[in-house]
Amino acid sequence: MEVSTPTLTADIEKHRNQIFRFIYGNWISQVTYVFAELGLADAFVNGPQNLEQLAKYGGVKASILKRVLRGTFELNLLTFDKETQRYHLTEMGSMLSSNHPFTMRAEARLNGADYRYHPWGNLLNILRNGLKEEYSPTLKHGSLDYLKDKPELLDTFHETLHQKSKIENKAIVEDYDFSQFRKVMDIGCGRGTFLMSILDHNPNLEGFLFDLEDTLDFEIPEKYHGRLLKSPGDFFNNIPGVADAYTMKNVIHNWPEDKVIKMLQSVCNAMKSTDKIDTDLSKKRLLIVENLLADNDDHKLATWMDINFMVLIGGSEFTLEEYRSIGRQAGLELSEVIQTSSGRHVLAFALAEL
Repeated sequence: MEVSTPTLTADIEKHRNQIFRFIYGNWISQVTYVFAELGLADAFVNGPQNLEQLAKYGGVKASILKRVLRGTFELNLLTFDKETQRYHLTEMGSMLSSNHPFTMRAEARLNGADYRYHPWGNLLNILRNGLKEEYSPTLKHGSLDYLKDKPELLDTFHETLHQKSKIENKAIVEDYDFSQFRKVMDIGCGRGTFLMSILDHNPNLEGFLFDLEDTLDFEIPEKYHGRLLKSPGDFFNNIPGVADAYTMKNVIHNWPEDKVIKMLQSVCNAMKSTDKIDTDLSKKRLLIVENLLADNDDHKLATWMDINFMVLIGGSEFTLEEYRSIGRQAGLELSEVIQTSSGRHVLAFALAEL
């Protein structure tokens, strides 16, 4: 019996090429990481560079670097002039420099760091055995606790959040009306960039930065003096009832559902307080800023972020209905959902019982 030979159609070849990139995507991410970690894009501040100059700048072996740089051609980070034997930085490659206005260097360095890269190599083990500390060093205590004695990585972590926030925050403060409030507390504020953006856009507001004491160890810029105060604490316990709006940006996804409910119950208690602010309870709001998981098969960034947070810290993204349910369990009612031009969602919660 004659066996027919499968035909390699154009569609099959296209799919093979796509799957090839899926299979070997770690090659791409690691070349990007090395390029960013060595700061090679910064070496081009004075123009095109030869191999020896780049090797010296990065403190690496020229013979090995030459082979790695070939990978950057395919990624459109560099080009090479055979006549002059010099490398040229592309427009896209310049986004991995430190001083680009929309730099992604810190993000590339962070995602390629061992503590974030290796846990993904344990995805199959996680599926079979569940989440275990041996698979991710940040699982038990979270990223900030793990990084507290690793200052360079910690700075990279905060710089990543800062650079991402510059674009996101502009869209959020333009697309959501914060002027309806008087005092805003940002819970899990990090370095405070989100709340500072809100204050910049709303001169009538006062703000409170709420986070762990170590996290709040930075100077508030002078232009916010008199409008912005630090309020150290633990959001699982007592949150001060000093505001009529409480914001949580990039906080919820760091925790499993049971911890999220406990956290929101703490916010709910703060919203019910009338000791420090006389705003009508019905007008107080908790504003959660996150990526929303789609209820259907719509493939969005949140899908990948959800897996990433699970693998690294046991966290989760949620669907709209899951947020509605979580809110109710914490004594809050979802009152409004706004998708900003950045793609991020603002979920407004009011007190369920007044």
